[in-house]
Amino acid sequence: MEDIKNKIGLKIEILRKTIHLSSSLIPISYFYLMRESVIIILIVMSVIMIIVDLTRTRIPIVREIYLKYLNKVLRFHEVKNNRPVYTGGTYLVLAYLICVLIFPKPIAITSMFIIIISDSAAAIFGKVYGKHFIGNKTIEGSLSFFISGVLIILLAPKVTDLSI
Repeated sequence: MEDIKNKIGLKIEILRKTIHLSSSLIPISYFYLMRESVIIILIVMSVIMIIVDLTRTRIPIVREIYLKYLNKVLRFHEVKNNRPVYTGGTYLVLAYLICVLIFPKPIAITSMFIIIISDSAAAIFGKVYGKHFIGNKTIEGSLSFFISGVLIILLAPKVTDLSI
């Protein structure tokens, strides 16, 4: 079961996932932008986020400002750690970058939407309906991830439908 220090309430989880869902702007913009433009945007975002993550653990004023605005939505290990720890947002942007670099446009966009929607569904359903745990994850949350992922794949344009 999830460690009590790392457990956050449903209200905060919904706030976290709202921020997560706002990252839908990236795959949506990828529908309209050239691959090279999206790569540049994601590289810049990644560098900025990595720099912020590194400086917030080393420079007290940066940490103070960062926590003033984001403390509520951070996980315990992201706040209570003096060594460089990357936030989920940093990993998310890096994952988007990897998707765009490696996969054709339709697969990258579909993958990003699975990360965004299925992860959010798993977190919310796991918090609300989760009763059966495997480690610190619930079967109910995992099933909602799987079902939403399959729906996204079925509804997504196929590789031949979008220009690559």
